[in-house]
Amino acid sequence: MIVSASRRCDIPAYAMDWFMNRVEAGYCLVRNPFDARSLRRVSLLPEDLDCVVFWTRDPRPLIPRASELEERGIPFYVQMTITGYPKSIEPGSPAREDAMAAAASLSERIGRRRLIWRYDPIFVAAASGEGLDSRFHRENFEHIARALEGKTRRVIVSLLDEY
Repeated sequence: MIVSASRRCDIPAYAMDWFMNRVEAGYCLVRNPFDARSLRRVSLLPEDLDCVVFWTRDPRPLIPRASELEERGIPFYVQMTITGYPKSIEPGSPAREDAMAAAASLSERIGRRRLIWRYDPIFVAAASGEGLDSRFHRENFEHIARALEGKTRRVIVSLLDEY
């Protein structure tokens, strides 16, 4: 079983202690987003897991806990979003330089094969006053890519999808 952790909440950034407590317990309860009364029990036992996928913008709380996950036999990798957008767009995200440093530290700890960089979502907002035009994205992407060279083997990009 693959557990996609953090799609609804950035668990590494905001709830790493909770997650480790759930690993200790061997399971977590997941609420159905369409029916809040419905809970599903998800095993976090190593023998039941093929992989845990963490989605995060800030892996810093995960880095010191990586060894503990590995010692418990929990296979995992990390999809980390770094866009470098201004705080007015991403108020809870670390600054671009801090995020790149955290990615480098995480890569050093878990290896570049287990860190995937997400430049996601891409949206162009030239008229917003934020300067998020195509030139911004070219220069910003290049800057982050240079900083992450050798730290990851993959980048995922996507355009904003207003659904």
